Amino acid sequence: MVVVFLFAALFGGIAAGLASAMVVPVAVRDHRPMLGRSLVIGFLLVLPLAAIDYHFYGAATVDRLPVPQVSRHQIQHLTADDARGAVWAGCYEYFGQFSRGSGVVGSEGGLLKVAQTDGTLKVSDGATHQLSGKVDGDGKFRFGAERIAGQDTIRVLWEGKLNGKSLDFTRRLTVLHGPNVQNTTQLSGTARQISCGL
Repeated sequence: MVVVFLFAALFGGIAAGLASAMVVPVAVRDHRPMLGRSLVIGFLLVLPLAAIDYHFYGAATVDRLPVPQVSRHQIQHLTADDARGAVWAGCYEYFGQFSRGSGVVGSEGGLLKVAQTDGTLKVSDGATHQLSGKVDGDGKFRFGAERIAGQDTIRVLWEGKLNGKSLDFTRRLTVLHGPNVQNTTQLSGTARQISCGL
């Protein structure tokens, strides 16, 4: 908002200056070099302010953006990737915060039970039916599912990266009532591997 006001003031001043120059009788001259210099100077003055604004408010602004809904296409096309073995199998205790763009305030935690067969994942999060997905050799994963609950359709998609004994994730959950999207929430956080016996 600060940057928008500064640009408005800058361009308003330039426009007023050019308008007053045209009203006062002066010798005819080319105003393009003066306009170009004004724009460059204005840009150089505004750039540090924009950088400061982004540093302090950028993350909060992005957090307020609307969350993209989970499509059926994203859920149906989770074929196996190129990971090998079962390095990522196990139980993960997760905790995350809802984005402000979700319209939900607060946090959520739970348990993920991950089974891996090479690049294929089968995951249970305790809230939906079995989630299916994929993981590559670098630990980047995607898994999700679609289920029907009465007249509602619920789609959930987890994305992120496994890092040794932990993972970073973003979970989007879209609820549809008939053909209409009711809401999409986004939960972002981390999870640590724990013993499945706990």
